[in-house]
Amino acid sequence: MIRIILADDHPVVRDGVKVLLSLESDMIVVGEADDAPATIQSVASHQPDVLLLDLKMPGFEELDLIARVLKASRKTRILVYSGIQSEATIVAALRAGASGYCLKSGSPEELVRGIRELAVGRTFLGSALHSVCRKPVGSAVEDPFDSLTDRELATLRLASVGLSNTEIAKQMQISPRTVEHHRASVMQKLSLRSHSHLVLYAMRRGMIHMDEGEASSAFRD
Repeated sequence: MIRIILADDHPVVRDGVKVLLSLESDMIVVGEADDAPATIQSVASHQPDVLLLDLKMPGFEELDLIARVLKASRKTRILVYSGIQSEATIVAALRAGASGYCLKSGSPEELVRGIRELAVGRTFLGSALHSVCRKPVGSAVEDPFDSLTDRELATLRLASVGLSNTEIAKQMQISPRTVEHHRASVMQKLSLRSHSHLVLYAMRRGMIHMDEGEASSAFRD
């Protein structure tokens, strides 16, 4: 049974989600919270498998709340459930320790799927973010990821966790200029428009995991 806490300052949202989850035989809502302090207290008391978290909760800044939740329960995985579609916000939340991000504009089925993914240890991004990983229309390569060289793969992984070109160069024992070339090639091959896209792509490919201990300062754009 997947034990869930709902944290949202809008009762209508909590009630609607609770009704939705009550229809799932493998899920149970063990607690609710309408502000940040109550969220932390509920997580500490119930130690749920998944916290369904609205980012804009009264009491703390959103990234601070995520960090405090992870301290209150190391076993709890956080699925952000928000209407905010900003790339910067999404990546920052994942960097802070959330394991998934699902938009409130998504389908009920998507929310349920996201909870199940987190419960078994995987990460999850809602379908509205899938465009980050789609191949370019008309590409001759079935999956552009397969076209990356070993050096490009290494650059992608290191860049996605926030390392600068200089830091990557030091680890790979190559010049920063060469790193810059590899990074530009990765962005072109994968049709990524920004560092935010690069991070989200690496997450969806399972190359990085947004666990406790990964600093939000690693996010750069």
